[in-house]
Amino acid sequence: GTTVERVEADFDVTPAKTDVPEGGTLAGNARLSTFLDEIRSYPGSVAPPAKAEDGTSGLSPYLAFGALSPRQVYHRLQADAPACRGREMLVSRLYWNRHYHQKLADWPGWTGRSVNPDFRDLFRERRDPDVDRAWRRGQTGFPMVDAAMRALVETGWLTFRMRALVATVYVYVLKQWWRRGADFM
Repeated sequence: GTTVERVEADFDVTPAKTDVPEGGTLAGNARLSTFLDEIRSYPGSVAPPAKAEDGTSGLSPYLAFGALSPRQVYHRLQADAPACRGREMLVSRLYWNRHYHQKLADWPGWTGRSVNPDFRDLFRERRDPDVDRAWRRGQTGFPMVDAAMRALVETGWLTFRMRALVATVYVYVLKQWWRRGADFM
């Protein structure tokens, strides 16, 4: 089984992240207020990686750790955000967030195995420590992947599109077992 000692032995757990958001409900509400002031620019800044760091809502850690609830964010959007495409997009993302939380409640095995049985053991026996290390350090030779991995290591955060990119490259291009990459991320 997984233990703290095993994780510490397998992974570098030394806290080295920078630019980590301040935790707590007050900080979460402050971030939400800032985002609501900028919500009209959200549609054009959420996807491009160079804009996404500052262009996304920045609410993920507050939602993930329970400092804000999706319901609180939804109500603030309805009360304080102008009717615009940015508001519609964030409401949609809140619904998708709840959708996948429900899927995990219905099918808890999703986090531990592939939904598609054909992929369950894909590359499980293959492990190239040099390739794995290069991916983790952002030294694969794929500039977008490398930049994303360095950002992840430095900040602990990536947009959902960049998470999908680095995971896809790890498995389908570098041919490494998904679980090792997921554990690192």
